[in-house]
Amino acid sequence: MIERIAAAACVLLASGIAAQAIGSPSYDIVARSEGRARNAPRVAAAQGGLGLVFERIAGAERFASRGRSRSITISPTGFVVAWPTRSPAGFGGVAMGFAGASPTARIEGDQPQPTRVYRIGVEGTPADTTIPTFGRVRVAGVRPNVDVVFYGHDDDLEYDVVVQPGGDPRSFVLRPEAGTTATLDNEGNVLLMRDGEIAAILRRPIAYQLQDSGREIVDCAFEIARDGDVSVHVAAYDARRALVIDPVVSYATYLGGAAFEQATGVAVDAAGNAYVAGYTMSRDFPTVASYDRSLGKSPDVDVFVSKLNAAGTALVWSTYLGGTSSIDRAVAIAVDAAGSAYVTGHASGNNFPVSVDAWQKGPVGGGSFVTKLAPAGNAIAYSTYIAGVTTAAIAVDTAGSAYVAGVATPALATTSSALQPTALNTTGTGFIVKLNATGSAPLYATFLGGSSNDEINGIAVDAAGTAVVGGATTSDDFPLVDSRRIGPGGGRDGFIARLDAGGGRLLYSTRIGGALDDSVNAVAIGPDGSAYVVGETYSADFPSKAGFQMHKSGSNLIGSSTGSAFVARMSPAGDGLAYSSFLGGEVCLTPCRVALGSPTQYRADAAYAVAVDAAGHAFVGGIARSYTFPLVDSTATRKRDDTDDSAFIVEVGASGSTLLWSTFVRTGFNEADNKWTRFPPGAVSAIALDSDGAAYVAADADLYSDFQPTAGAFQTATPDHQGGVVIKFSGLPPLMLATSRDAVETGQSVTLTATLAGGARAGDVTFLDAGTPLGTAPLSGNAATLVTTLPVGIHPLTALLRSVGSVTDTAVLFQVVDTPLQCN
Repeated sequence: MIERIAAAACVLLASGIAAQAIGSPSYDIVARSEGRARNAPRVAAAQGGLGLVFERIAGAERFASRGRSRSITISPTGFVVAWPTRSPAGFGGVAMGFAGASPTARIEGDQPQPTRVYRIGVEGTPADTTIPTFGRVRVAGVRPNVDVVFYGHDDDLEYDVVVQPGGDPRSFVLRPEAGTTATLDNEGNVLLMRDGEIAAILRRPIAYQLQDSGREIVDCAFEIARDGDVSVHVAAYDARRALVIDPVVSYATYLGGAAFEQATGVAVDAAGNAYVAGYTMSRDFPTVASYDRSLGKSPDVDVFVSKLNAAGTALVWSTYLGGTSSIDRAVAIAVDAAGSAYVTGHASGNNFPVSVDAWQKGPVGGGSFVTKLAPAGNAIAYSTYIAGVTTAAIAVDTAGSAYVAGVATPALATTSSALQPTALNTTGTGFIVKLNATGSAPLYATFLGGSSNDEINGIAVDAAGTAVVGGATTSDDFPLVDSRRIGPGGGRDGFIARLDAGGGRLLYSTRIGGALDDSVNAVAIGPDGSAYVVGETYSADFPSKAGFQMHKSGSNLIGSSTGSAFVARMSPAGDGLAYSSFLGGEVCLTPCRVALGSPTQYRADAAYAVAVDAAGHAFVGGIARSYTFPLVDSTATRKRDDTDDSAFIVEVGASGSTLLWSTFVRTGFNEADNKWTRFPPGAVSAIALDSDGAAYVAADADLYSDFQPTAGAFQTATPDHQGGVVIKFSGLPPLMLATSRDAVETGQSVTLTATLAGGARAGDVTFLDAGTPLGTAPLSGNAATLVTTLPVGIHPLTALLRSVGSVTDTAVLFQVVDTPLQCN
């Protein structure tokens, strides 16, 4: 048996992060370890399932955590994890001592929990007092200026080693008990062996440090002395700066059955419940309180719609949705304030379930559908076909009107007041339909395109009912406002357009692209009304502005152009770019050519999802096929073989000039697209955000992926096929920056205050002037302040917060500093 004890994950240098971890004054370095069995989740810094609770053992300087499968005891000199076995002794375990532990070390509970332990007397009566419990246990002063903090989730025991100023990280040494030997494997993990078998694994530590040029890895590794003691060696580091870790994964779960699935859409409600849609061929797909409990007769593919609880540990409801002996696939989902789910996709037959007063009830040969599920998930509020179209995206407004967009043939039934009532070609034109709240009729239905091929891939709606759409066009006569174009343009350009609430007028419309092919794949609307767009470009001259990656990668591929993801923010009026950046890497580590010929364009990195929070941060997802896709604060395994594909997720700073974090999960084996959806296997297909800044990601993973569900997640079994996956990355609520005076004179000080929405947090706030640090201050409650003086000029100020497993920043605040007036 391999017990989950101590799998070292990373080393941090962070005063604020350490303060939150143990509720103490600031520290310089924290060595963090998280408990994992060898076959347990490998998502770094995963925070899933139920937290461990610790109780103080009466009359002893010890704390214990008791569970069905193991018990943990912690003292000032070490810790023990024991579990039941069939051995004559009846139990097994591993004990680790703190070598050279100080006799003055003290142990104390931290983070009081609502759980209480009741002791039952021999006569069956409760004890006079209850025993309080704690979420963490701290052993303070185990070595000079070194503390250890224990915590955990489910069966995983985790610990931080906190080195205060003047402390030595190498002074903390773990000493295995007699009969346990430690050895290093090829990956730098420590294997704890008992009786010739692995009893526990301490995973190799990882560290990051923030430098002026960005975040850099600091080398650290386990070392085993001749006597078997285990220590951590940390390479040279700047103790004045902070090390940060992977974005914390709140949960990561599979969602599927024995055949295969693809998750294509995700939405989230105010309570943090995630609504996931896609398609399935599994007859055992998990259903709960469902409208439809079974898959149709073979061959059959059905839509699935599932609601996960906020912890990601269970389904609230889950249902099939589809006709019989047909291929029905969802491509997108939205949710309204009441918890009703709006799903769109394609149905190949004419027996997809529809409501009595549906707009269209059963076109021959099928078509796209829009279905609204009741909040309980067990009934259809309405469901209608839309003939002659292939939907790609859906949004819903506050009145309950659903907006769908995609590609249409001339068979689409448009409304009389439409912007474009007829199609200009017969092969494919963009379209937008706005349905009334009952799904019985369109409020407007219009084409949007030219005389060649056009497609709409994304739609978003603001509070006023104006719709922003994005896609790709090859039409020279695509309708533009003021003939607007961003970039030189090529054969296939991306486009962004905004329609008024009635669907009869373009507020703005522009092409965006370079000399080769470009496509907008998803859109979102920011808090100021700006449109955010993401997609794929092969054009080296794709317009970039004030971004974090101003030039397209791919120079190592000779004779072809490499595809790159991009992210851009339009101005609120749509008349230009606020920022635009490439997001991609090299498909060749050294100069190379395509083996079989030299195609002009070689697919690589592409973005398919975007969501924007209240502070203007863009969360972008897609697929990474390059070897050098930019990673920030991530332990993710980079591409090692041409067949490796990975889903990527990044957070872009509010100004667009920085990546706050970037990571990915190896999800694919270069699988061929099945053409059932526009999302390639292994890609992030959708992202949704909650009010706390947490990001919910929908994707899929195949047999060759390294996706690892978190402990306690709804579905942790690894499928032997392509399965849907859902990941929640914890986040931070909006951070706001204010100044004590809008304008000051030279020599006058100003007080800068960064305030985090919501409750108190721990972390460090760095105040910056045009990207140059002015100073750092810890959060006190939910605010940090800095008093400073600035030279004459207009200063673009921002603030950057680093908290446990997450980073956020503010929008730019301009501070004016004038020369003092002098009287003659």
